[in-house]
Amino acid sequence: MRTPDDPAEGSCKIVTMRILLLLLLVLLSSPAAAYLEPLLERPVRKMAISEDTLFAAFGTTDTIAVYDLAERSALFEMPLDGATLTSLSVSRVGNRLAWGDDQGLVHLHALQTGESHGALRPFEQGNPTALAFSSDGRMLAVGSDQGELSVRIARNNSDRAAFKSHEGPVREIAWVLSEPQLVTLGDDGRLKLTNLITTSQSPIGETRTTPTLSLSLGGSAGNYFTSEADGSFLVRVLTDSESAYPLPYPKFPGARIRASSDNVMIAIIPPDAPPTYVRMADGRRKSGSDPVVDVAFAVELGAVIEAGDFGARLLRFAPSPAKPDQSGTDHSGHDHDQAPDDPTQDHTGHNH
Repeated sequence: MRTPDDPAEGSCKIVTMRILLLLLLVLLSSPAAAYLEPLLERPVRKMAISEDTLFAAFGTTDTIAVYDLAERSALFEMPLDGATLTSLSVSRVGNRLAWGDDQGLVHLHALQTGESHGALRPFEQGNPTALAFSSDGRMLAVGSDQGELSVRIARNNSDRAAFKSHEGPVREIAWVLSEPQLVTLGDDGRLKLTNLITTSQSPIGETRTTPTLSLSLGGSAGNYFTSEADGSFLVRVLTDSESAYPLPYPKFPGARIRASSDNVMIAIIPPDAPPTYVRMADGRRKSGSDPVVDVAFAVELGAVIEAGDFGARLLRFAPSPAKPDQSGTDHSGHDHDQAPDDPTQDHTGHNH
């Protein structure tokens, strides 16, 4: 019979602890290590997230479901009644949900309850292909499949301005934070900056010959990100329409790009492969597990929202072990290195 001080038993315990430690290190260092919280378990075709990143709407083939992301709960779900969803936007500030259909209508609802606020037809011809509320919730921009842009006052749905912006459908709309300006991207691969004060439009990157595939604008830093048809990814500057700086990543033709509102993280979204998440400060990457139709960064929650054939889910990356310097702490007593794979660990808002 062994005693508590039996050397064989102590050796067995040490081996067991080493195995458990090794398994933990493998888990933490694995590219796929992530915490997944399912939200909706039906295929999602379109997604929109509020300006404060706390509310999201998910469009399926026959419904729209709206979620309070902070509470991880559904606020409501409504049927599309046979209509085909073409565009989607939500505004927490304005308490509005807007969605466009293939009959040329934009439907408005209360964000919290789904109560109908009526419908409007922003164009004489054509269907809405892109929707975006301004960050203050006061205006709604609508792009059409005819290349037109309509900007409306959200509280009464009245016209604010109308433009012919693109040859072909308007693909994406992004408002410039705290400015009466917006950037649009068309199927023609061109970017336009629209000023609502001067009612003028100006091309962006007109000297470039490569069409633009996707646009991601957010935060107050004055720059934004695009992916190009040749597979490159660019940082552009709003104050200089011709400035474009390539990101040091391998080219991936057909990929789209999304950025967090604090410019800390970007997502590279290939057409038929899982997204790659990159932290701008140091280039560290994590790969998703499934192809997605879209991605959004919920900065306030420290998470990523993914949508695709799997449904919709909230994703948090497993933190990596810290790497302190020789002292292990900074002057304030905190560890120097933050978890590099958590999308919200760097909140400096600096551009890299």
